[in-house]
Amino acid sequence: MSRNTHVAAVIGVALLLATSGCIGFVLGDEPLEFEASNATASDSGLEETGYVHEGSESLREKRTIQDVDRDVVVEGHANTYAKTDEFLDREQQIAMFATASVPDAEVLGRSFNPLGEMSNEELLDRFQSEMPEQYSGTEFTVDESKAVDGVFGESANVTRFTGTTEFEGREVEVAAYITKVKHDGDWVVMMGAHPTQRPEEEFDIETLMRSVEHGGE
Repeated sequence: MSRNTHVAAVIGVALLLATSGCIGFVLGDEPLEFEASNATASDSGLEETGYVHEGSESLREKRTIQDVDRDVVVEGHANTYAKTDEFLDREQQIAMFATASVPDAEVLGRSFNPLGEMSNEELLDRFQSEMPEQYSGTEFTVDESKAVDGVFGESANVTRFTGTTEFEGREVEVAAYITKVKHDGDWVVMMGAHPTQRPEEEFDIETLMRSVEHGGE
């Protein structure tokens, strides 16, 4: 990049952001930060399906705008839920559900959202390592895609995957589901999984997707 082009880019950033409380970013003293609203399964959804909240964590990613040498920080939230029931002659965790929300951050027409451009297959690859051990090492293949109505008042494109794993040393077929929906300036990802021997769990996962509360919901 030429010196003149670089200077023009810096000036463009300054003109756009200096009046928006972003002086520290313009001067290079601090990053420009975007934070998503948390997305959580509702209490009524958890009660209806028998899932319980397992944990929550923050997601934070820092990127640099190379043209102007300024940093952008994108911060999101993740929540996990689980269901325990009798399966294969013992009480154990059989199903899981999770949410993740990340802001649809954009600066100078450039997106800084790590999830916004990902397909459902890529999202599964991104989050599978965070799933319980019964699912994290499973080689999933796409089974079907379908629309689930009533997710933030619209239809969500949900992809269903199937694979084989082990529960208590026994080979078990499992299904996983994932979708993402843009809502109130954020991307919200929802994911669930269960043994296919418990087909009713598919309906519970869809119930949880419909129950998710985010932002003004």
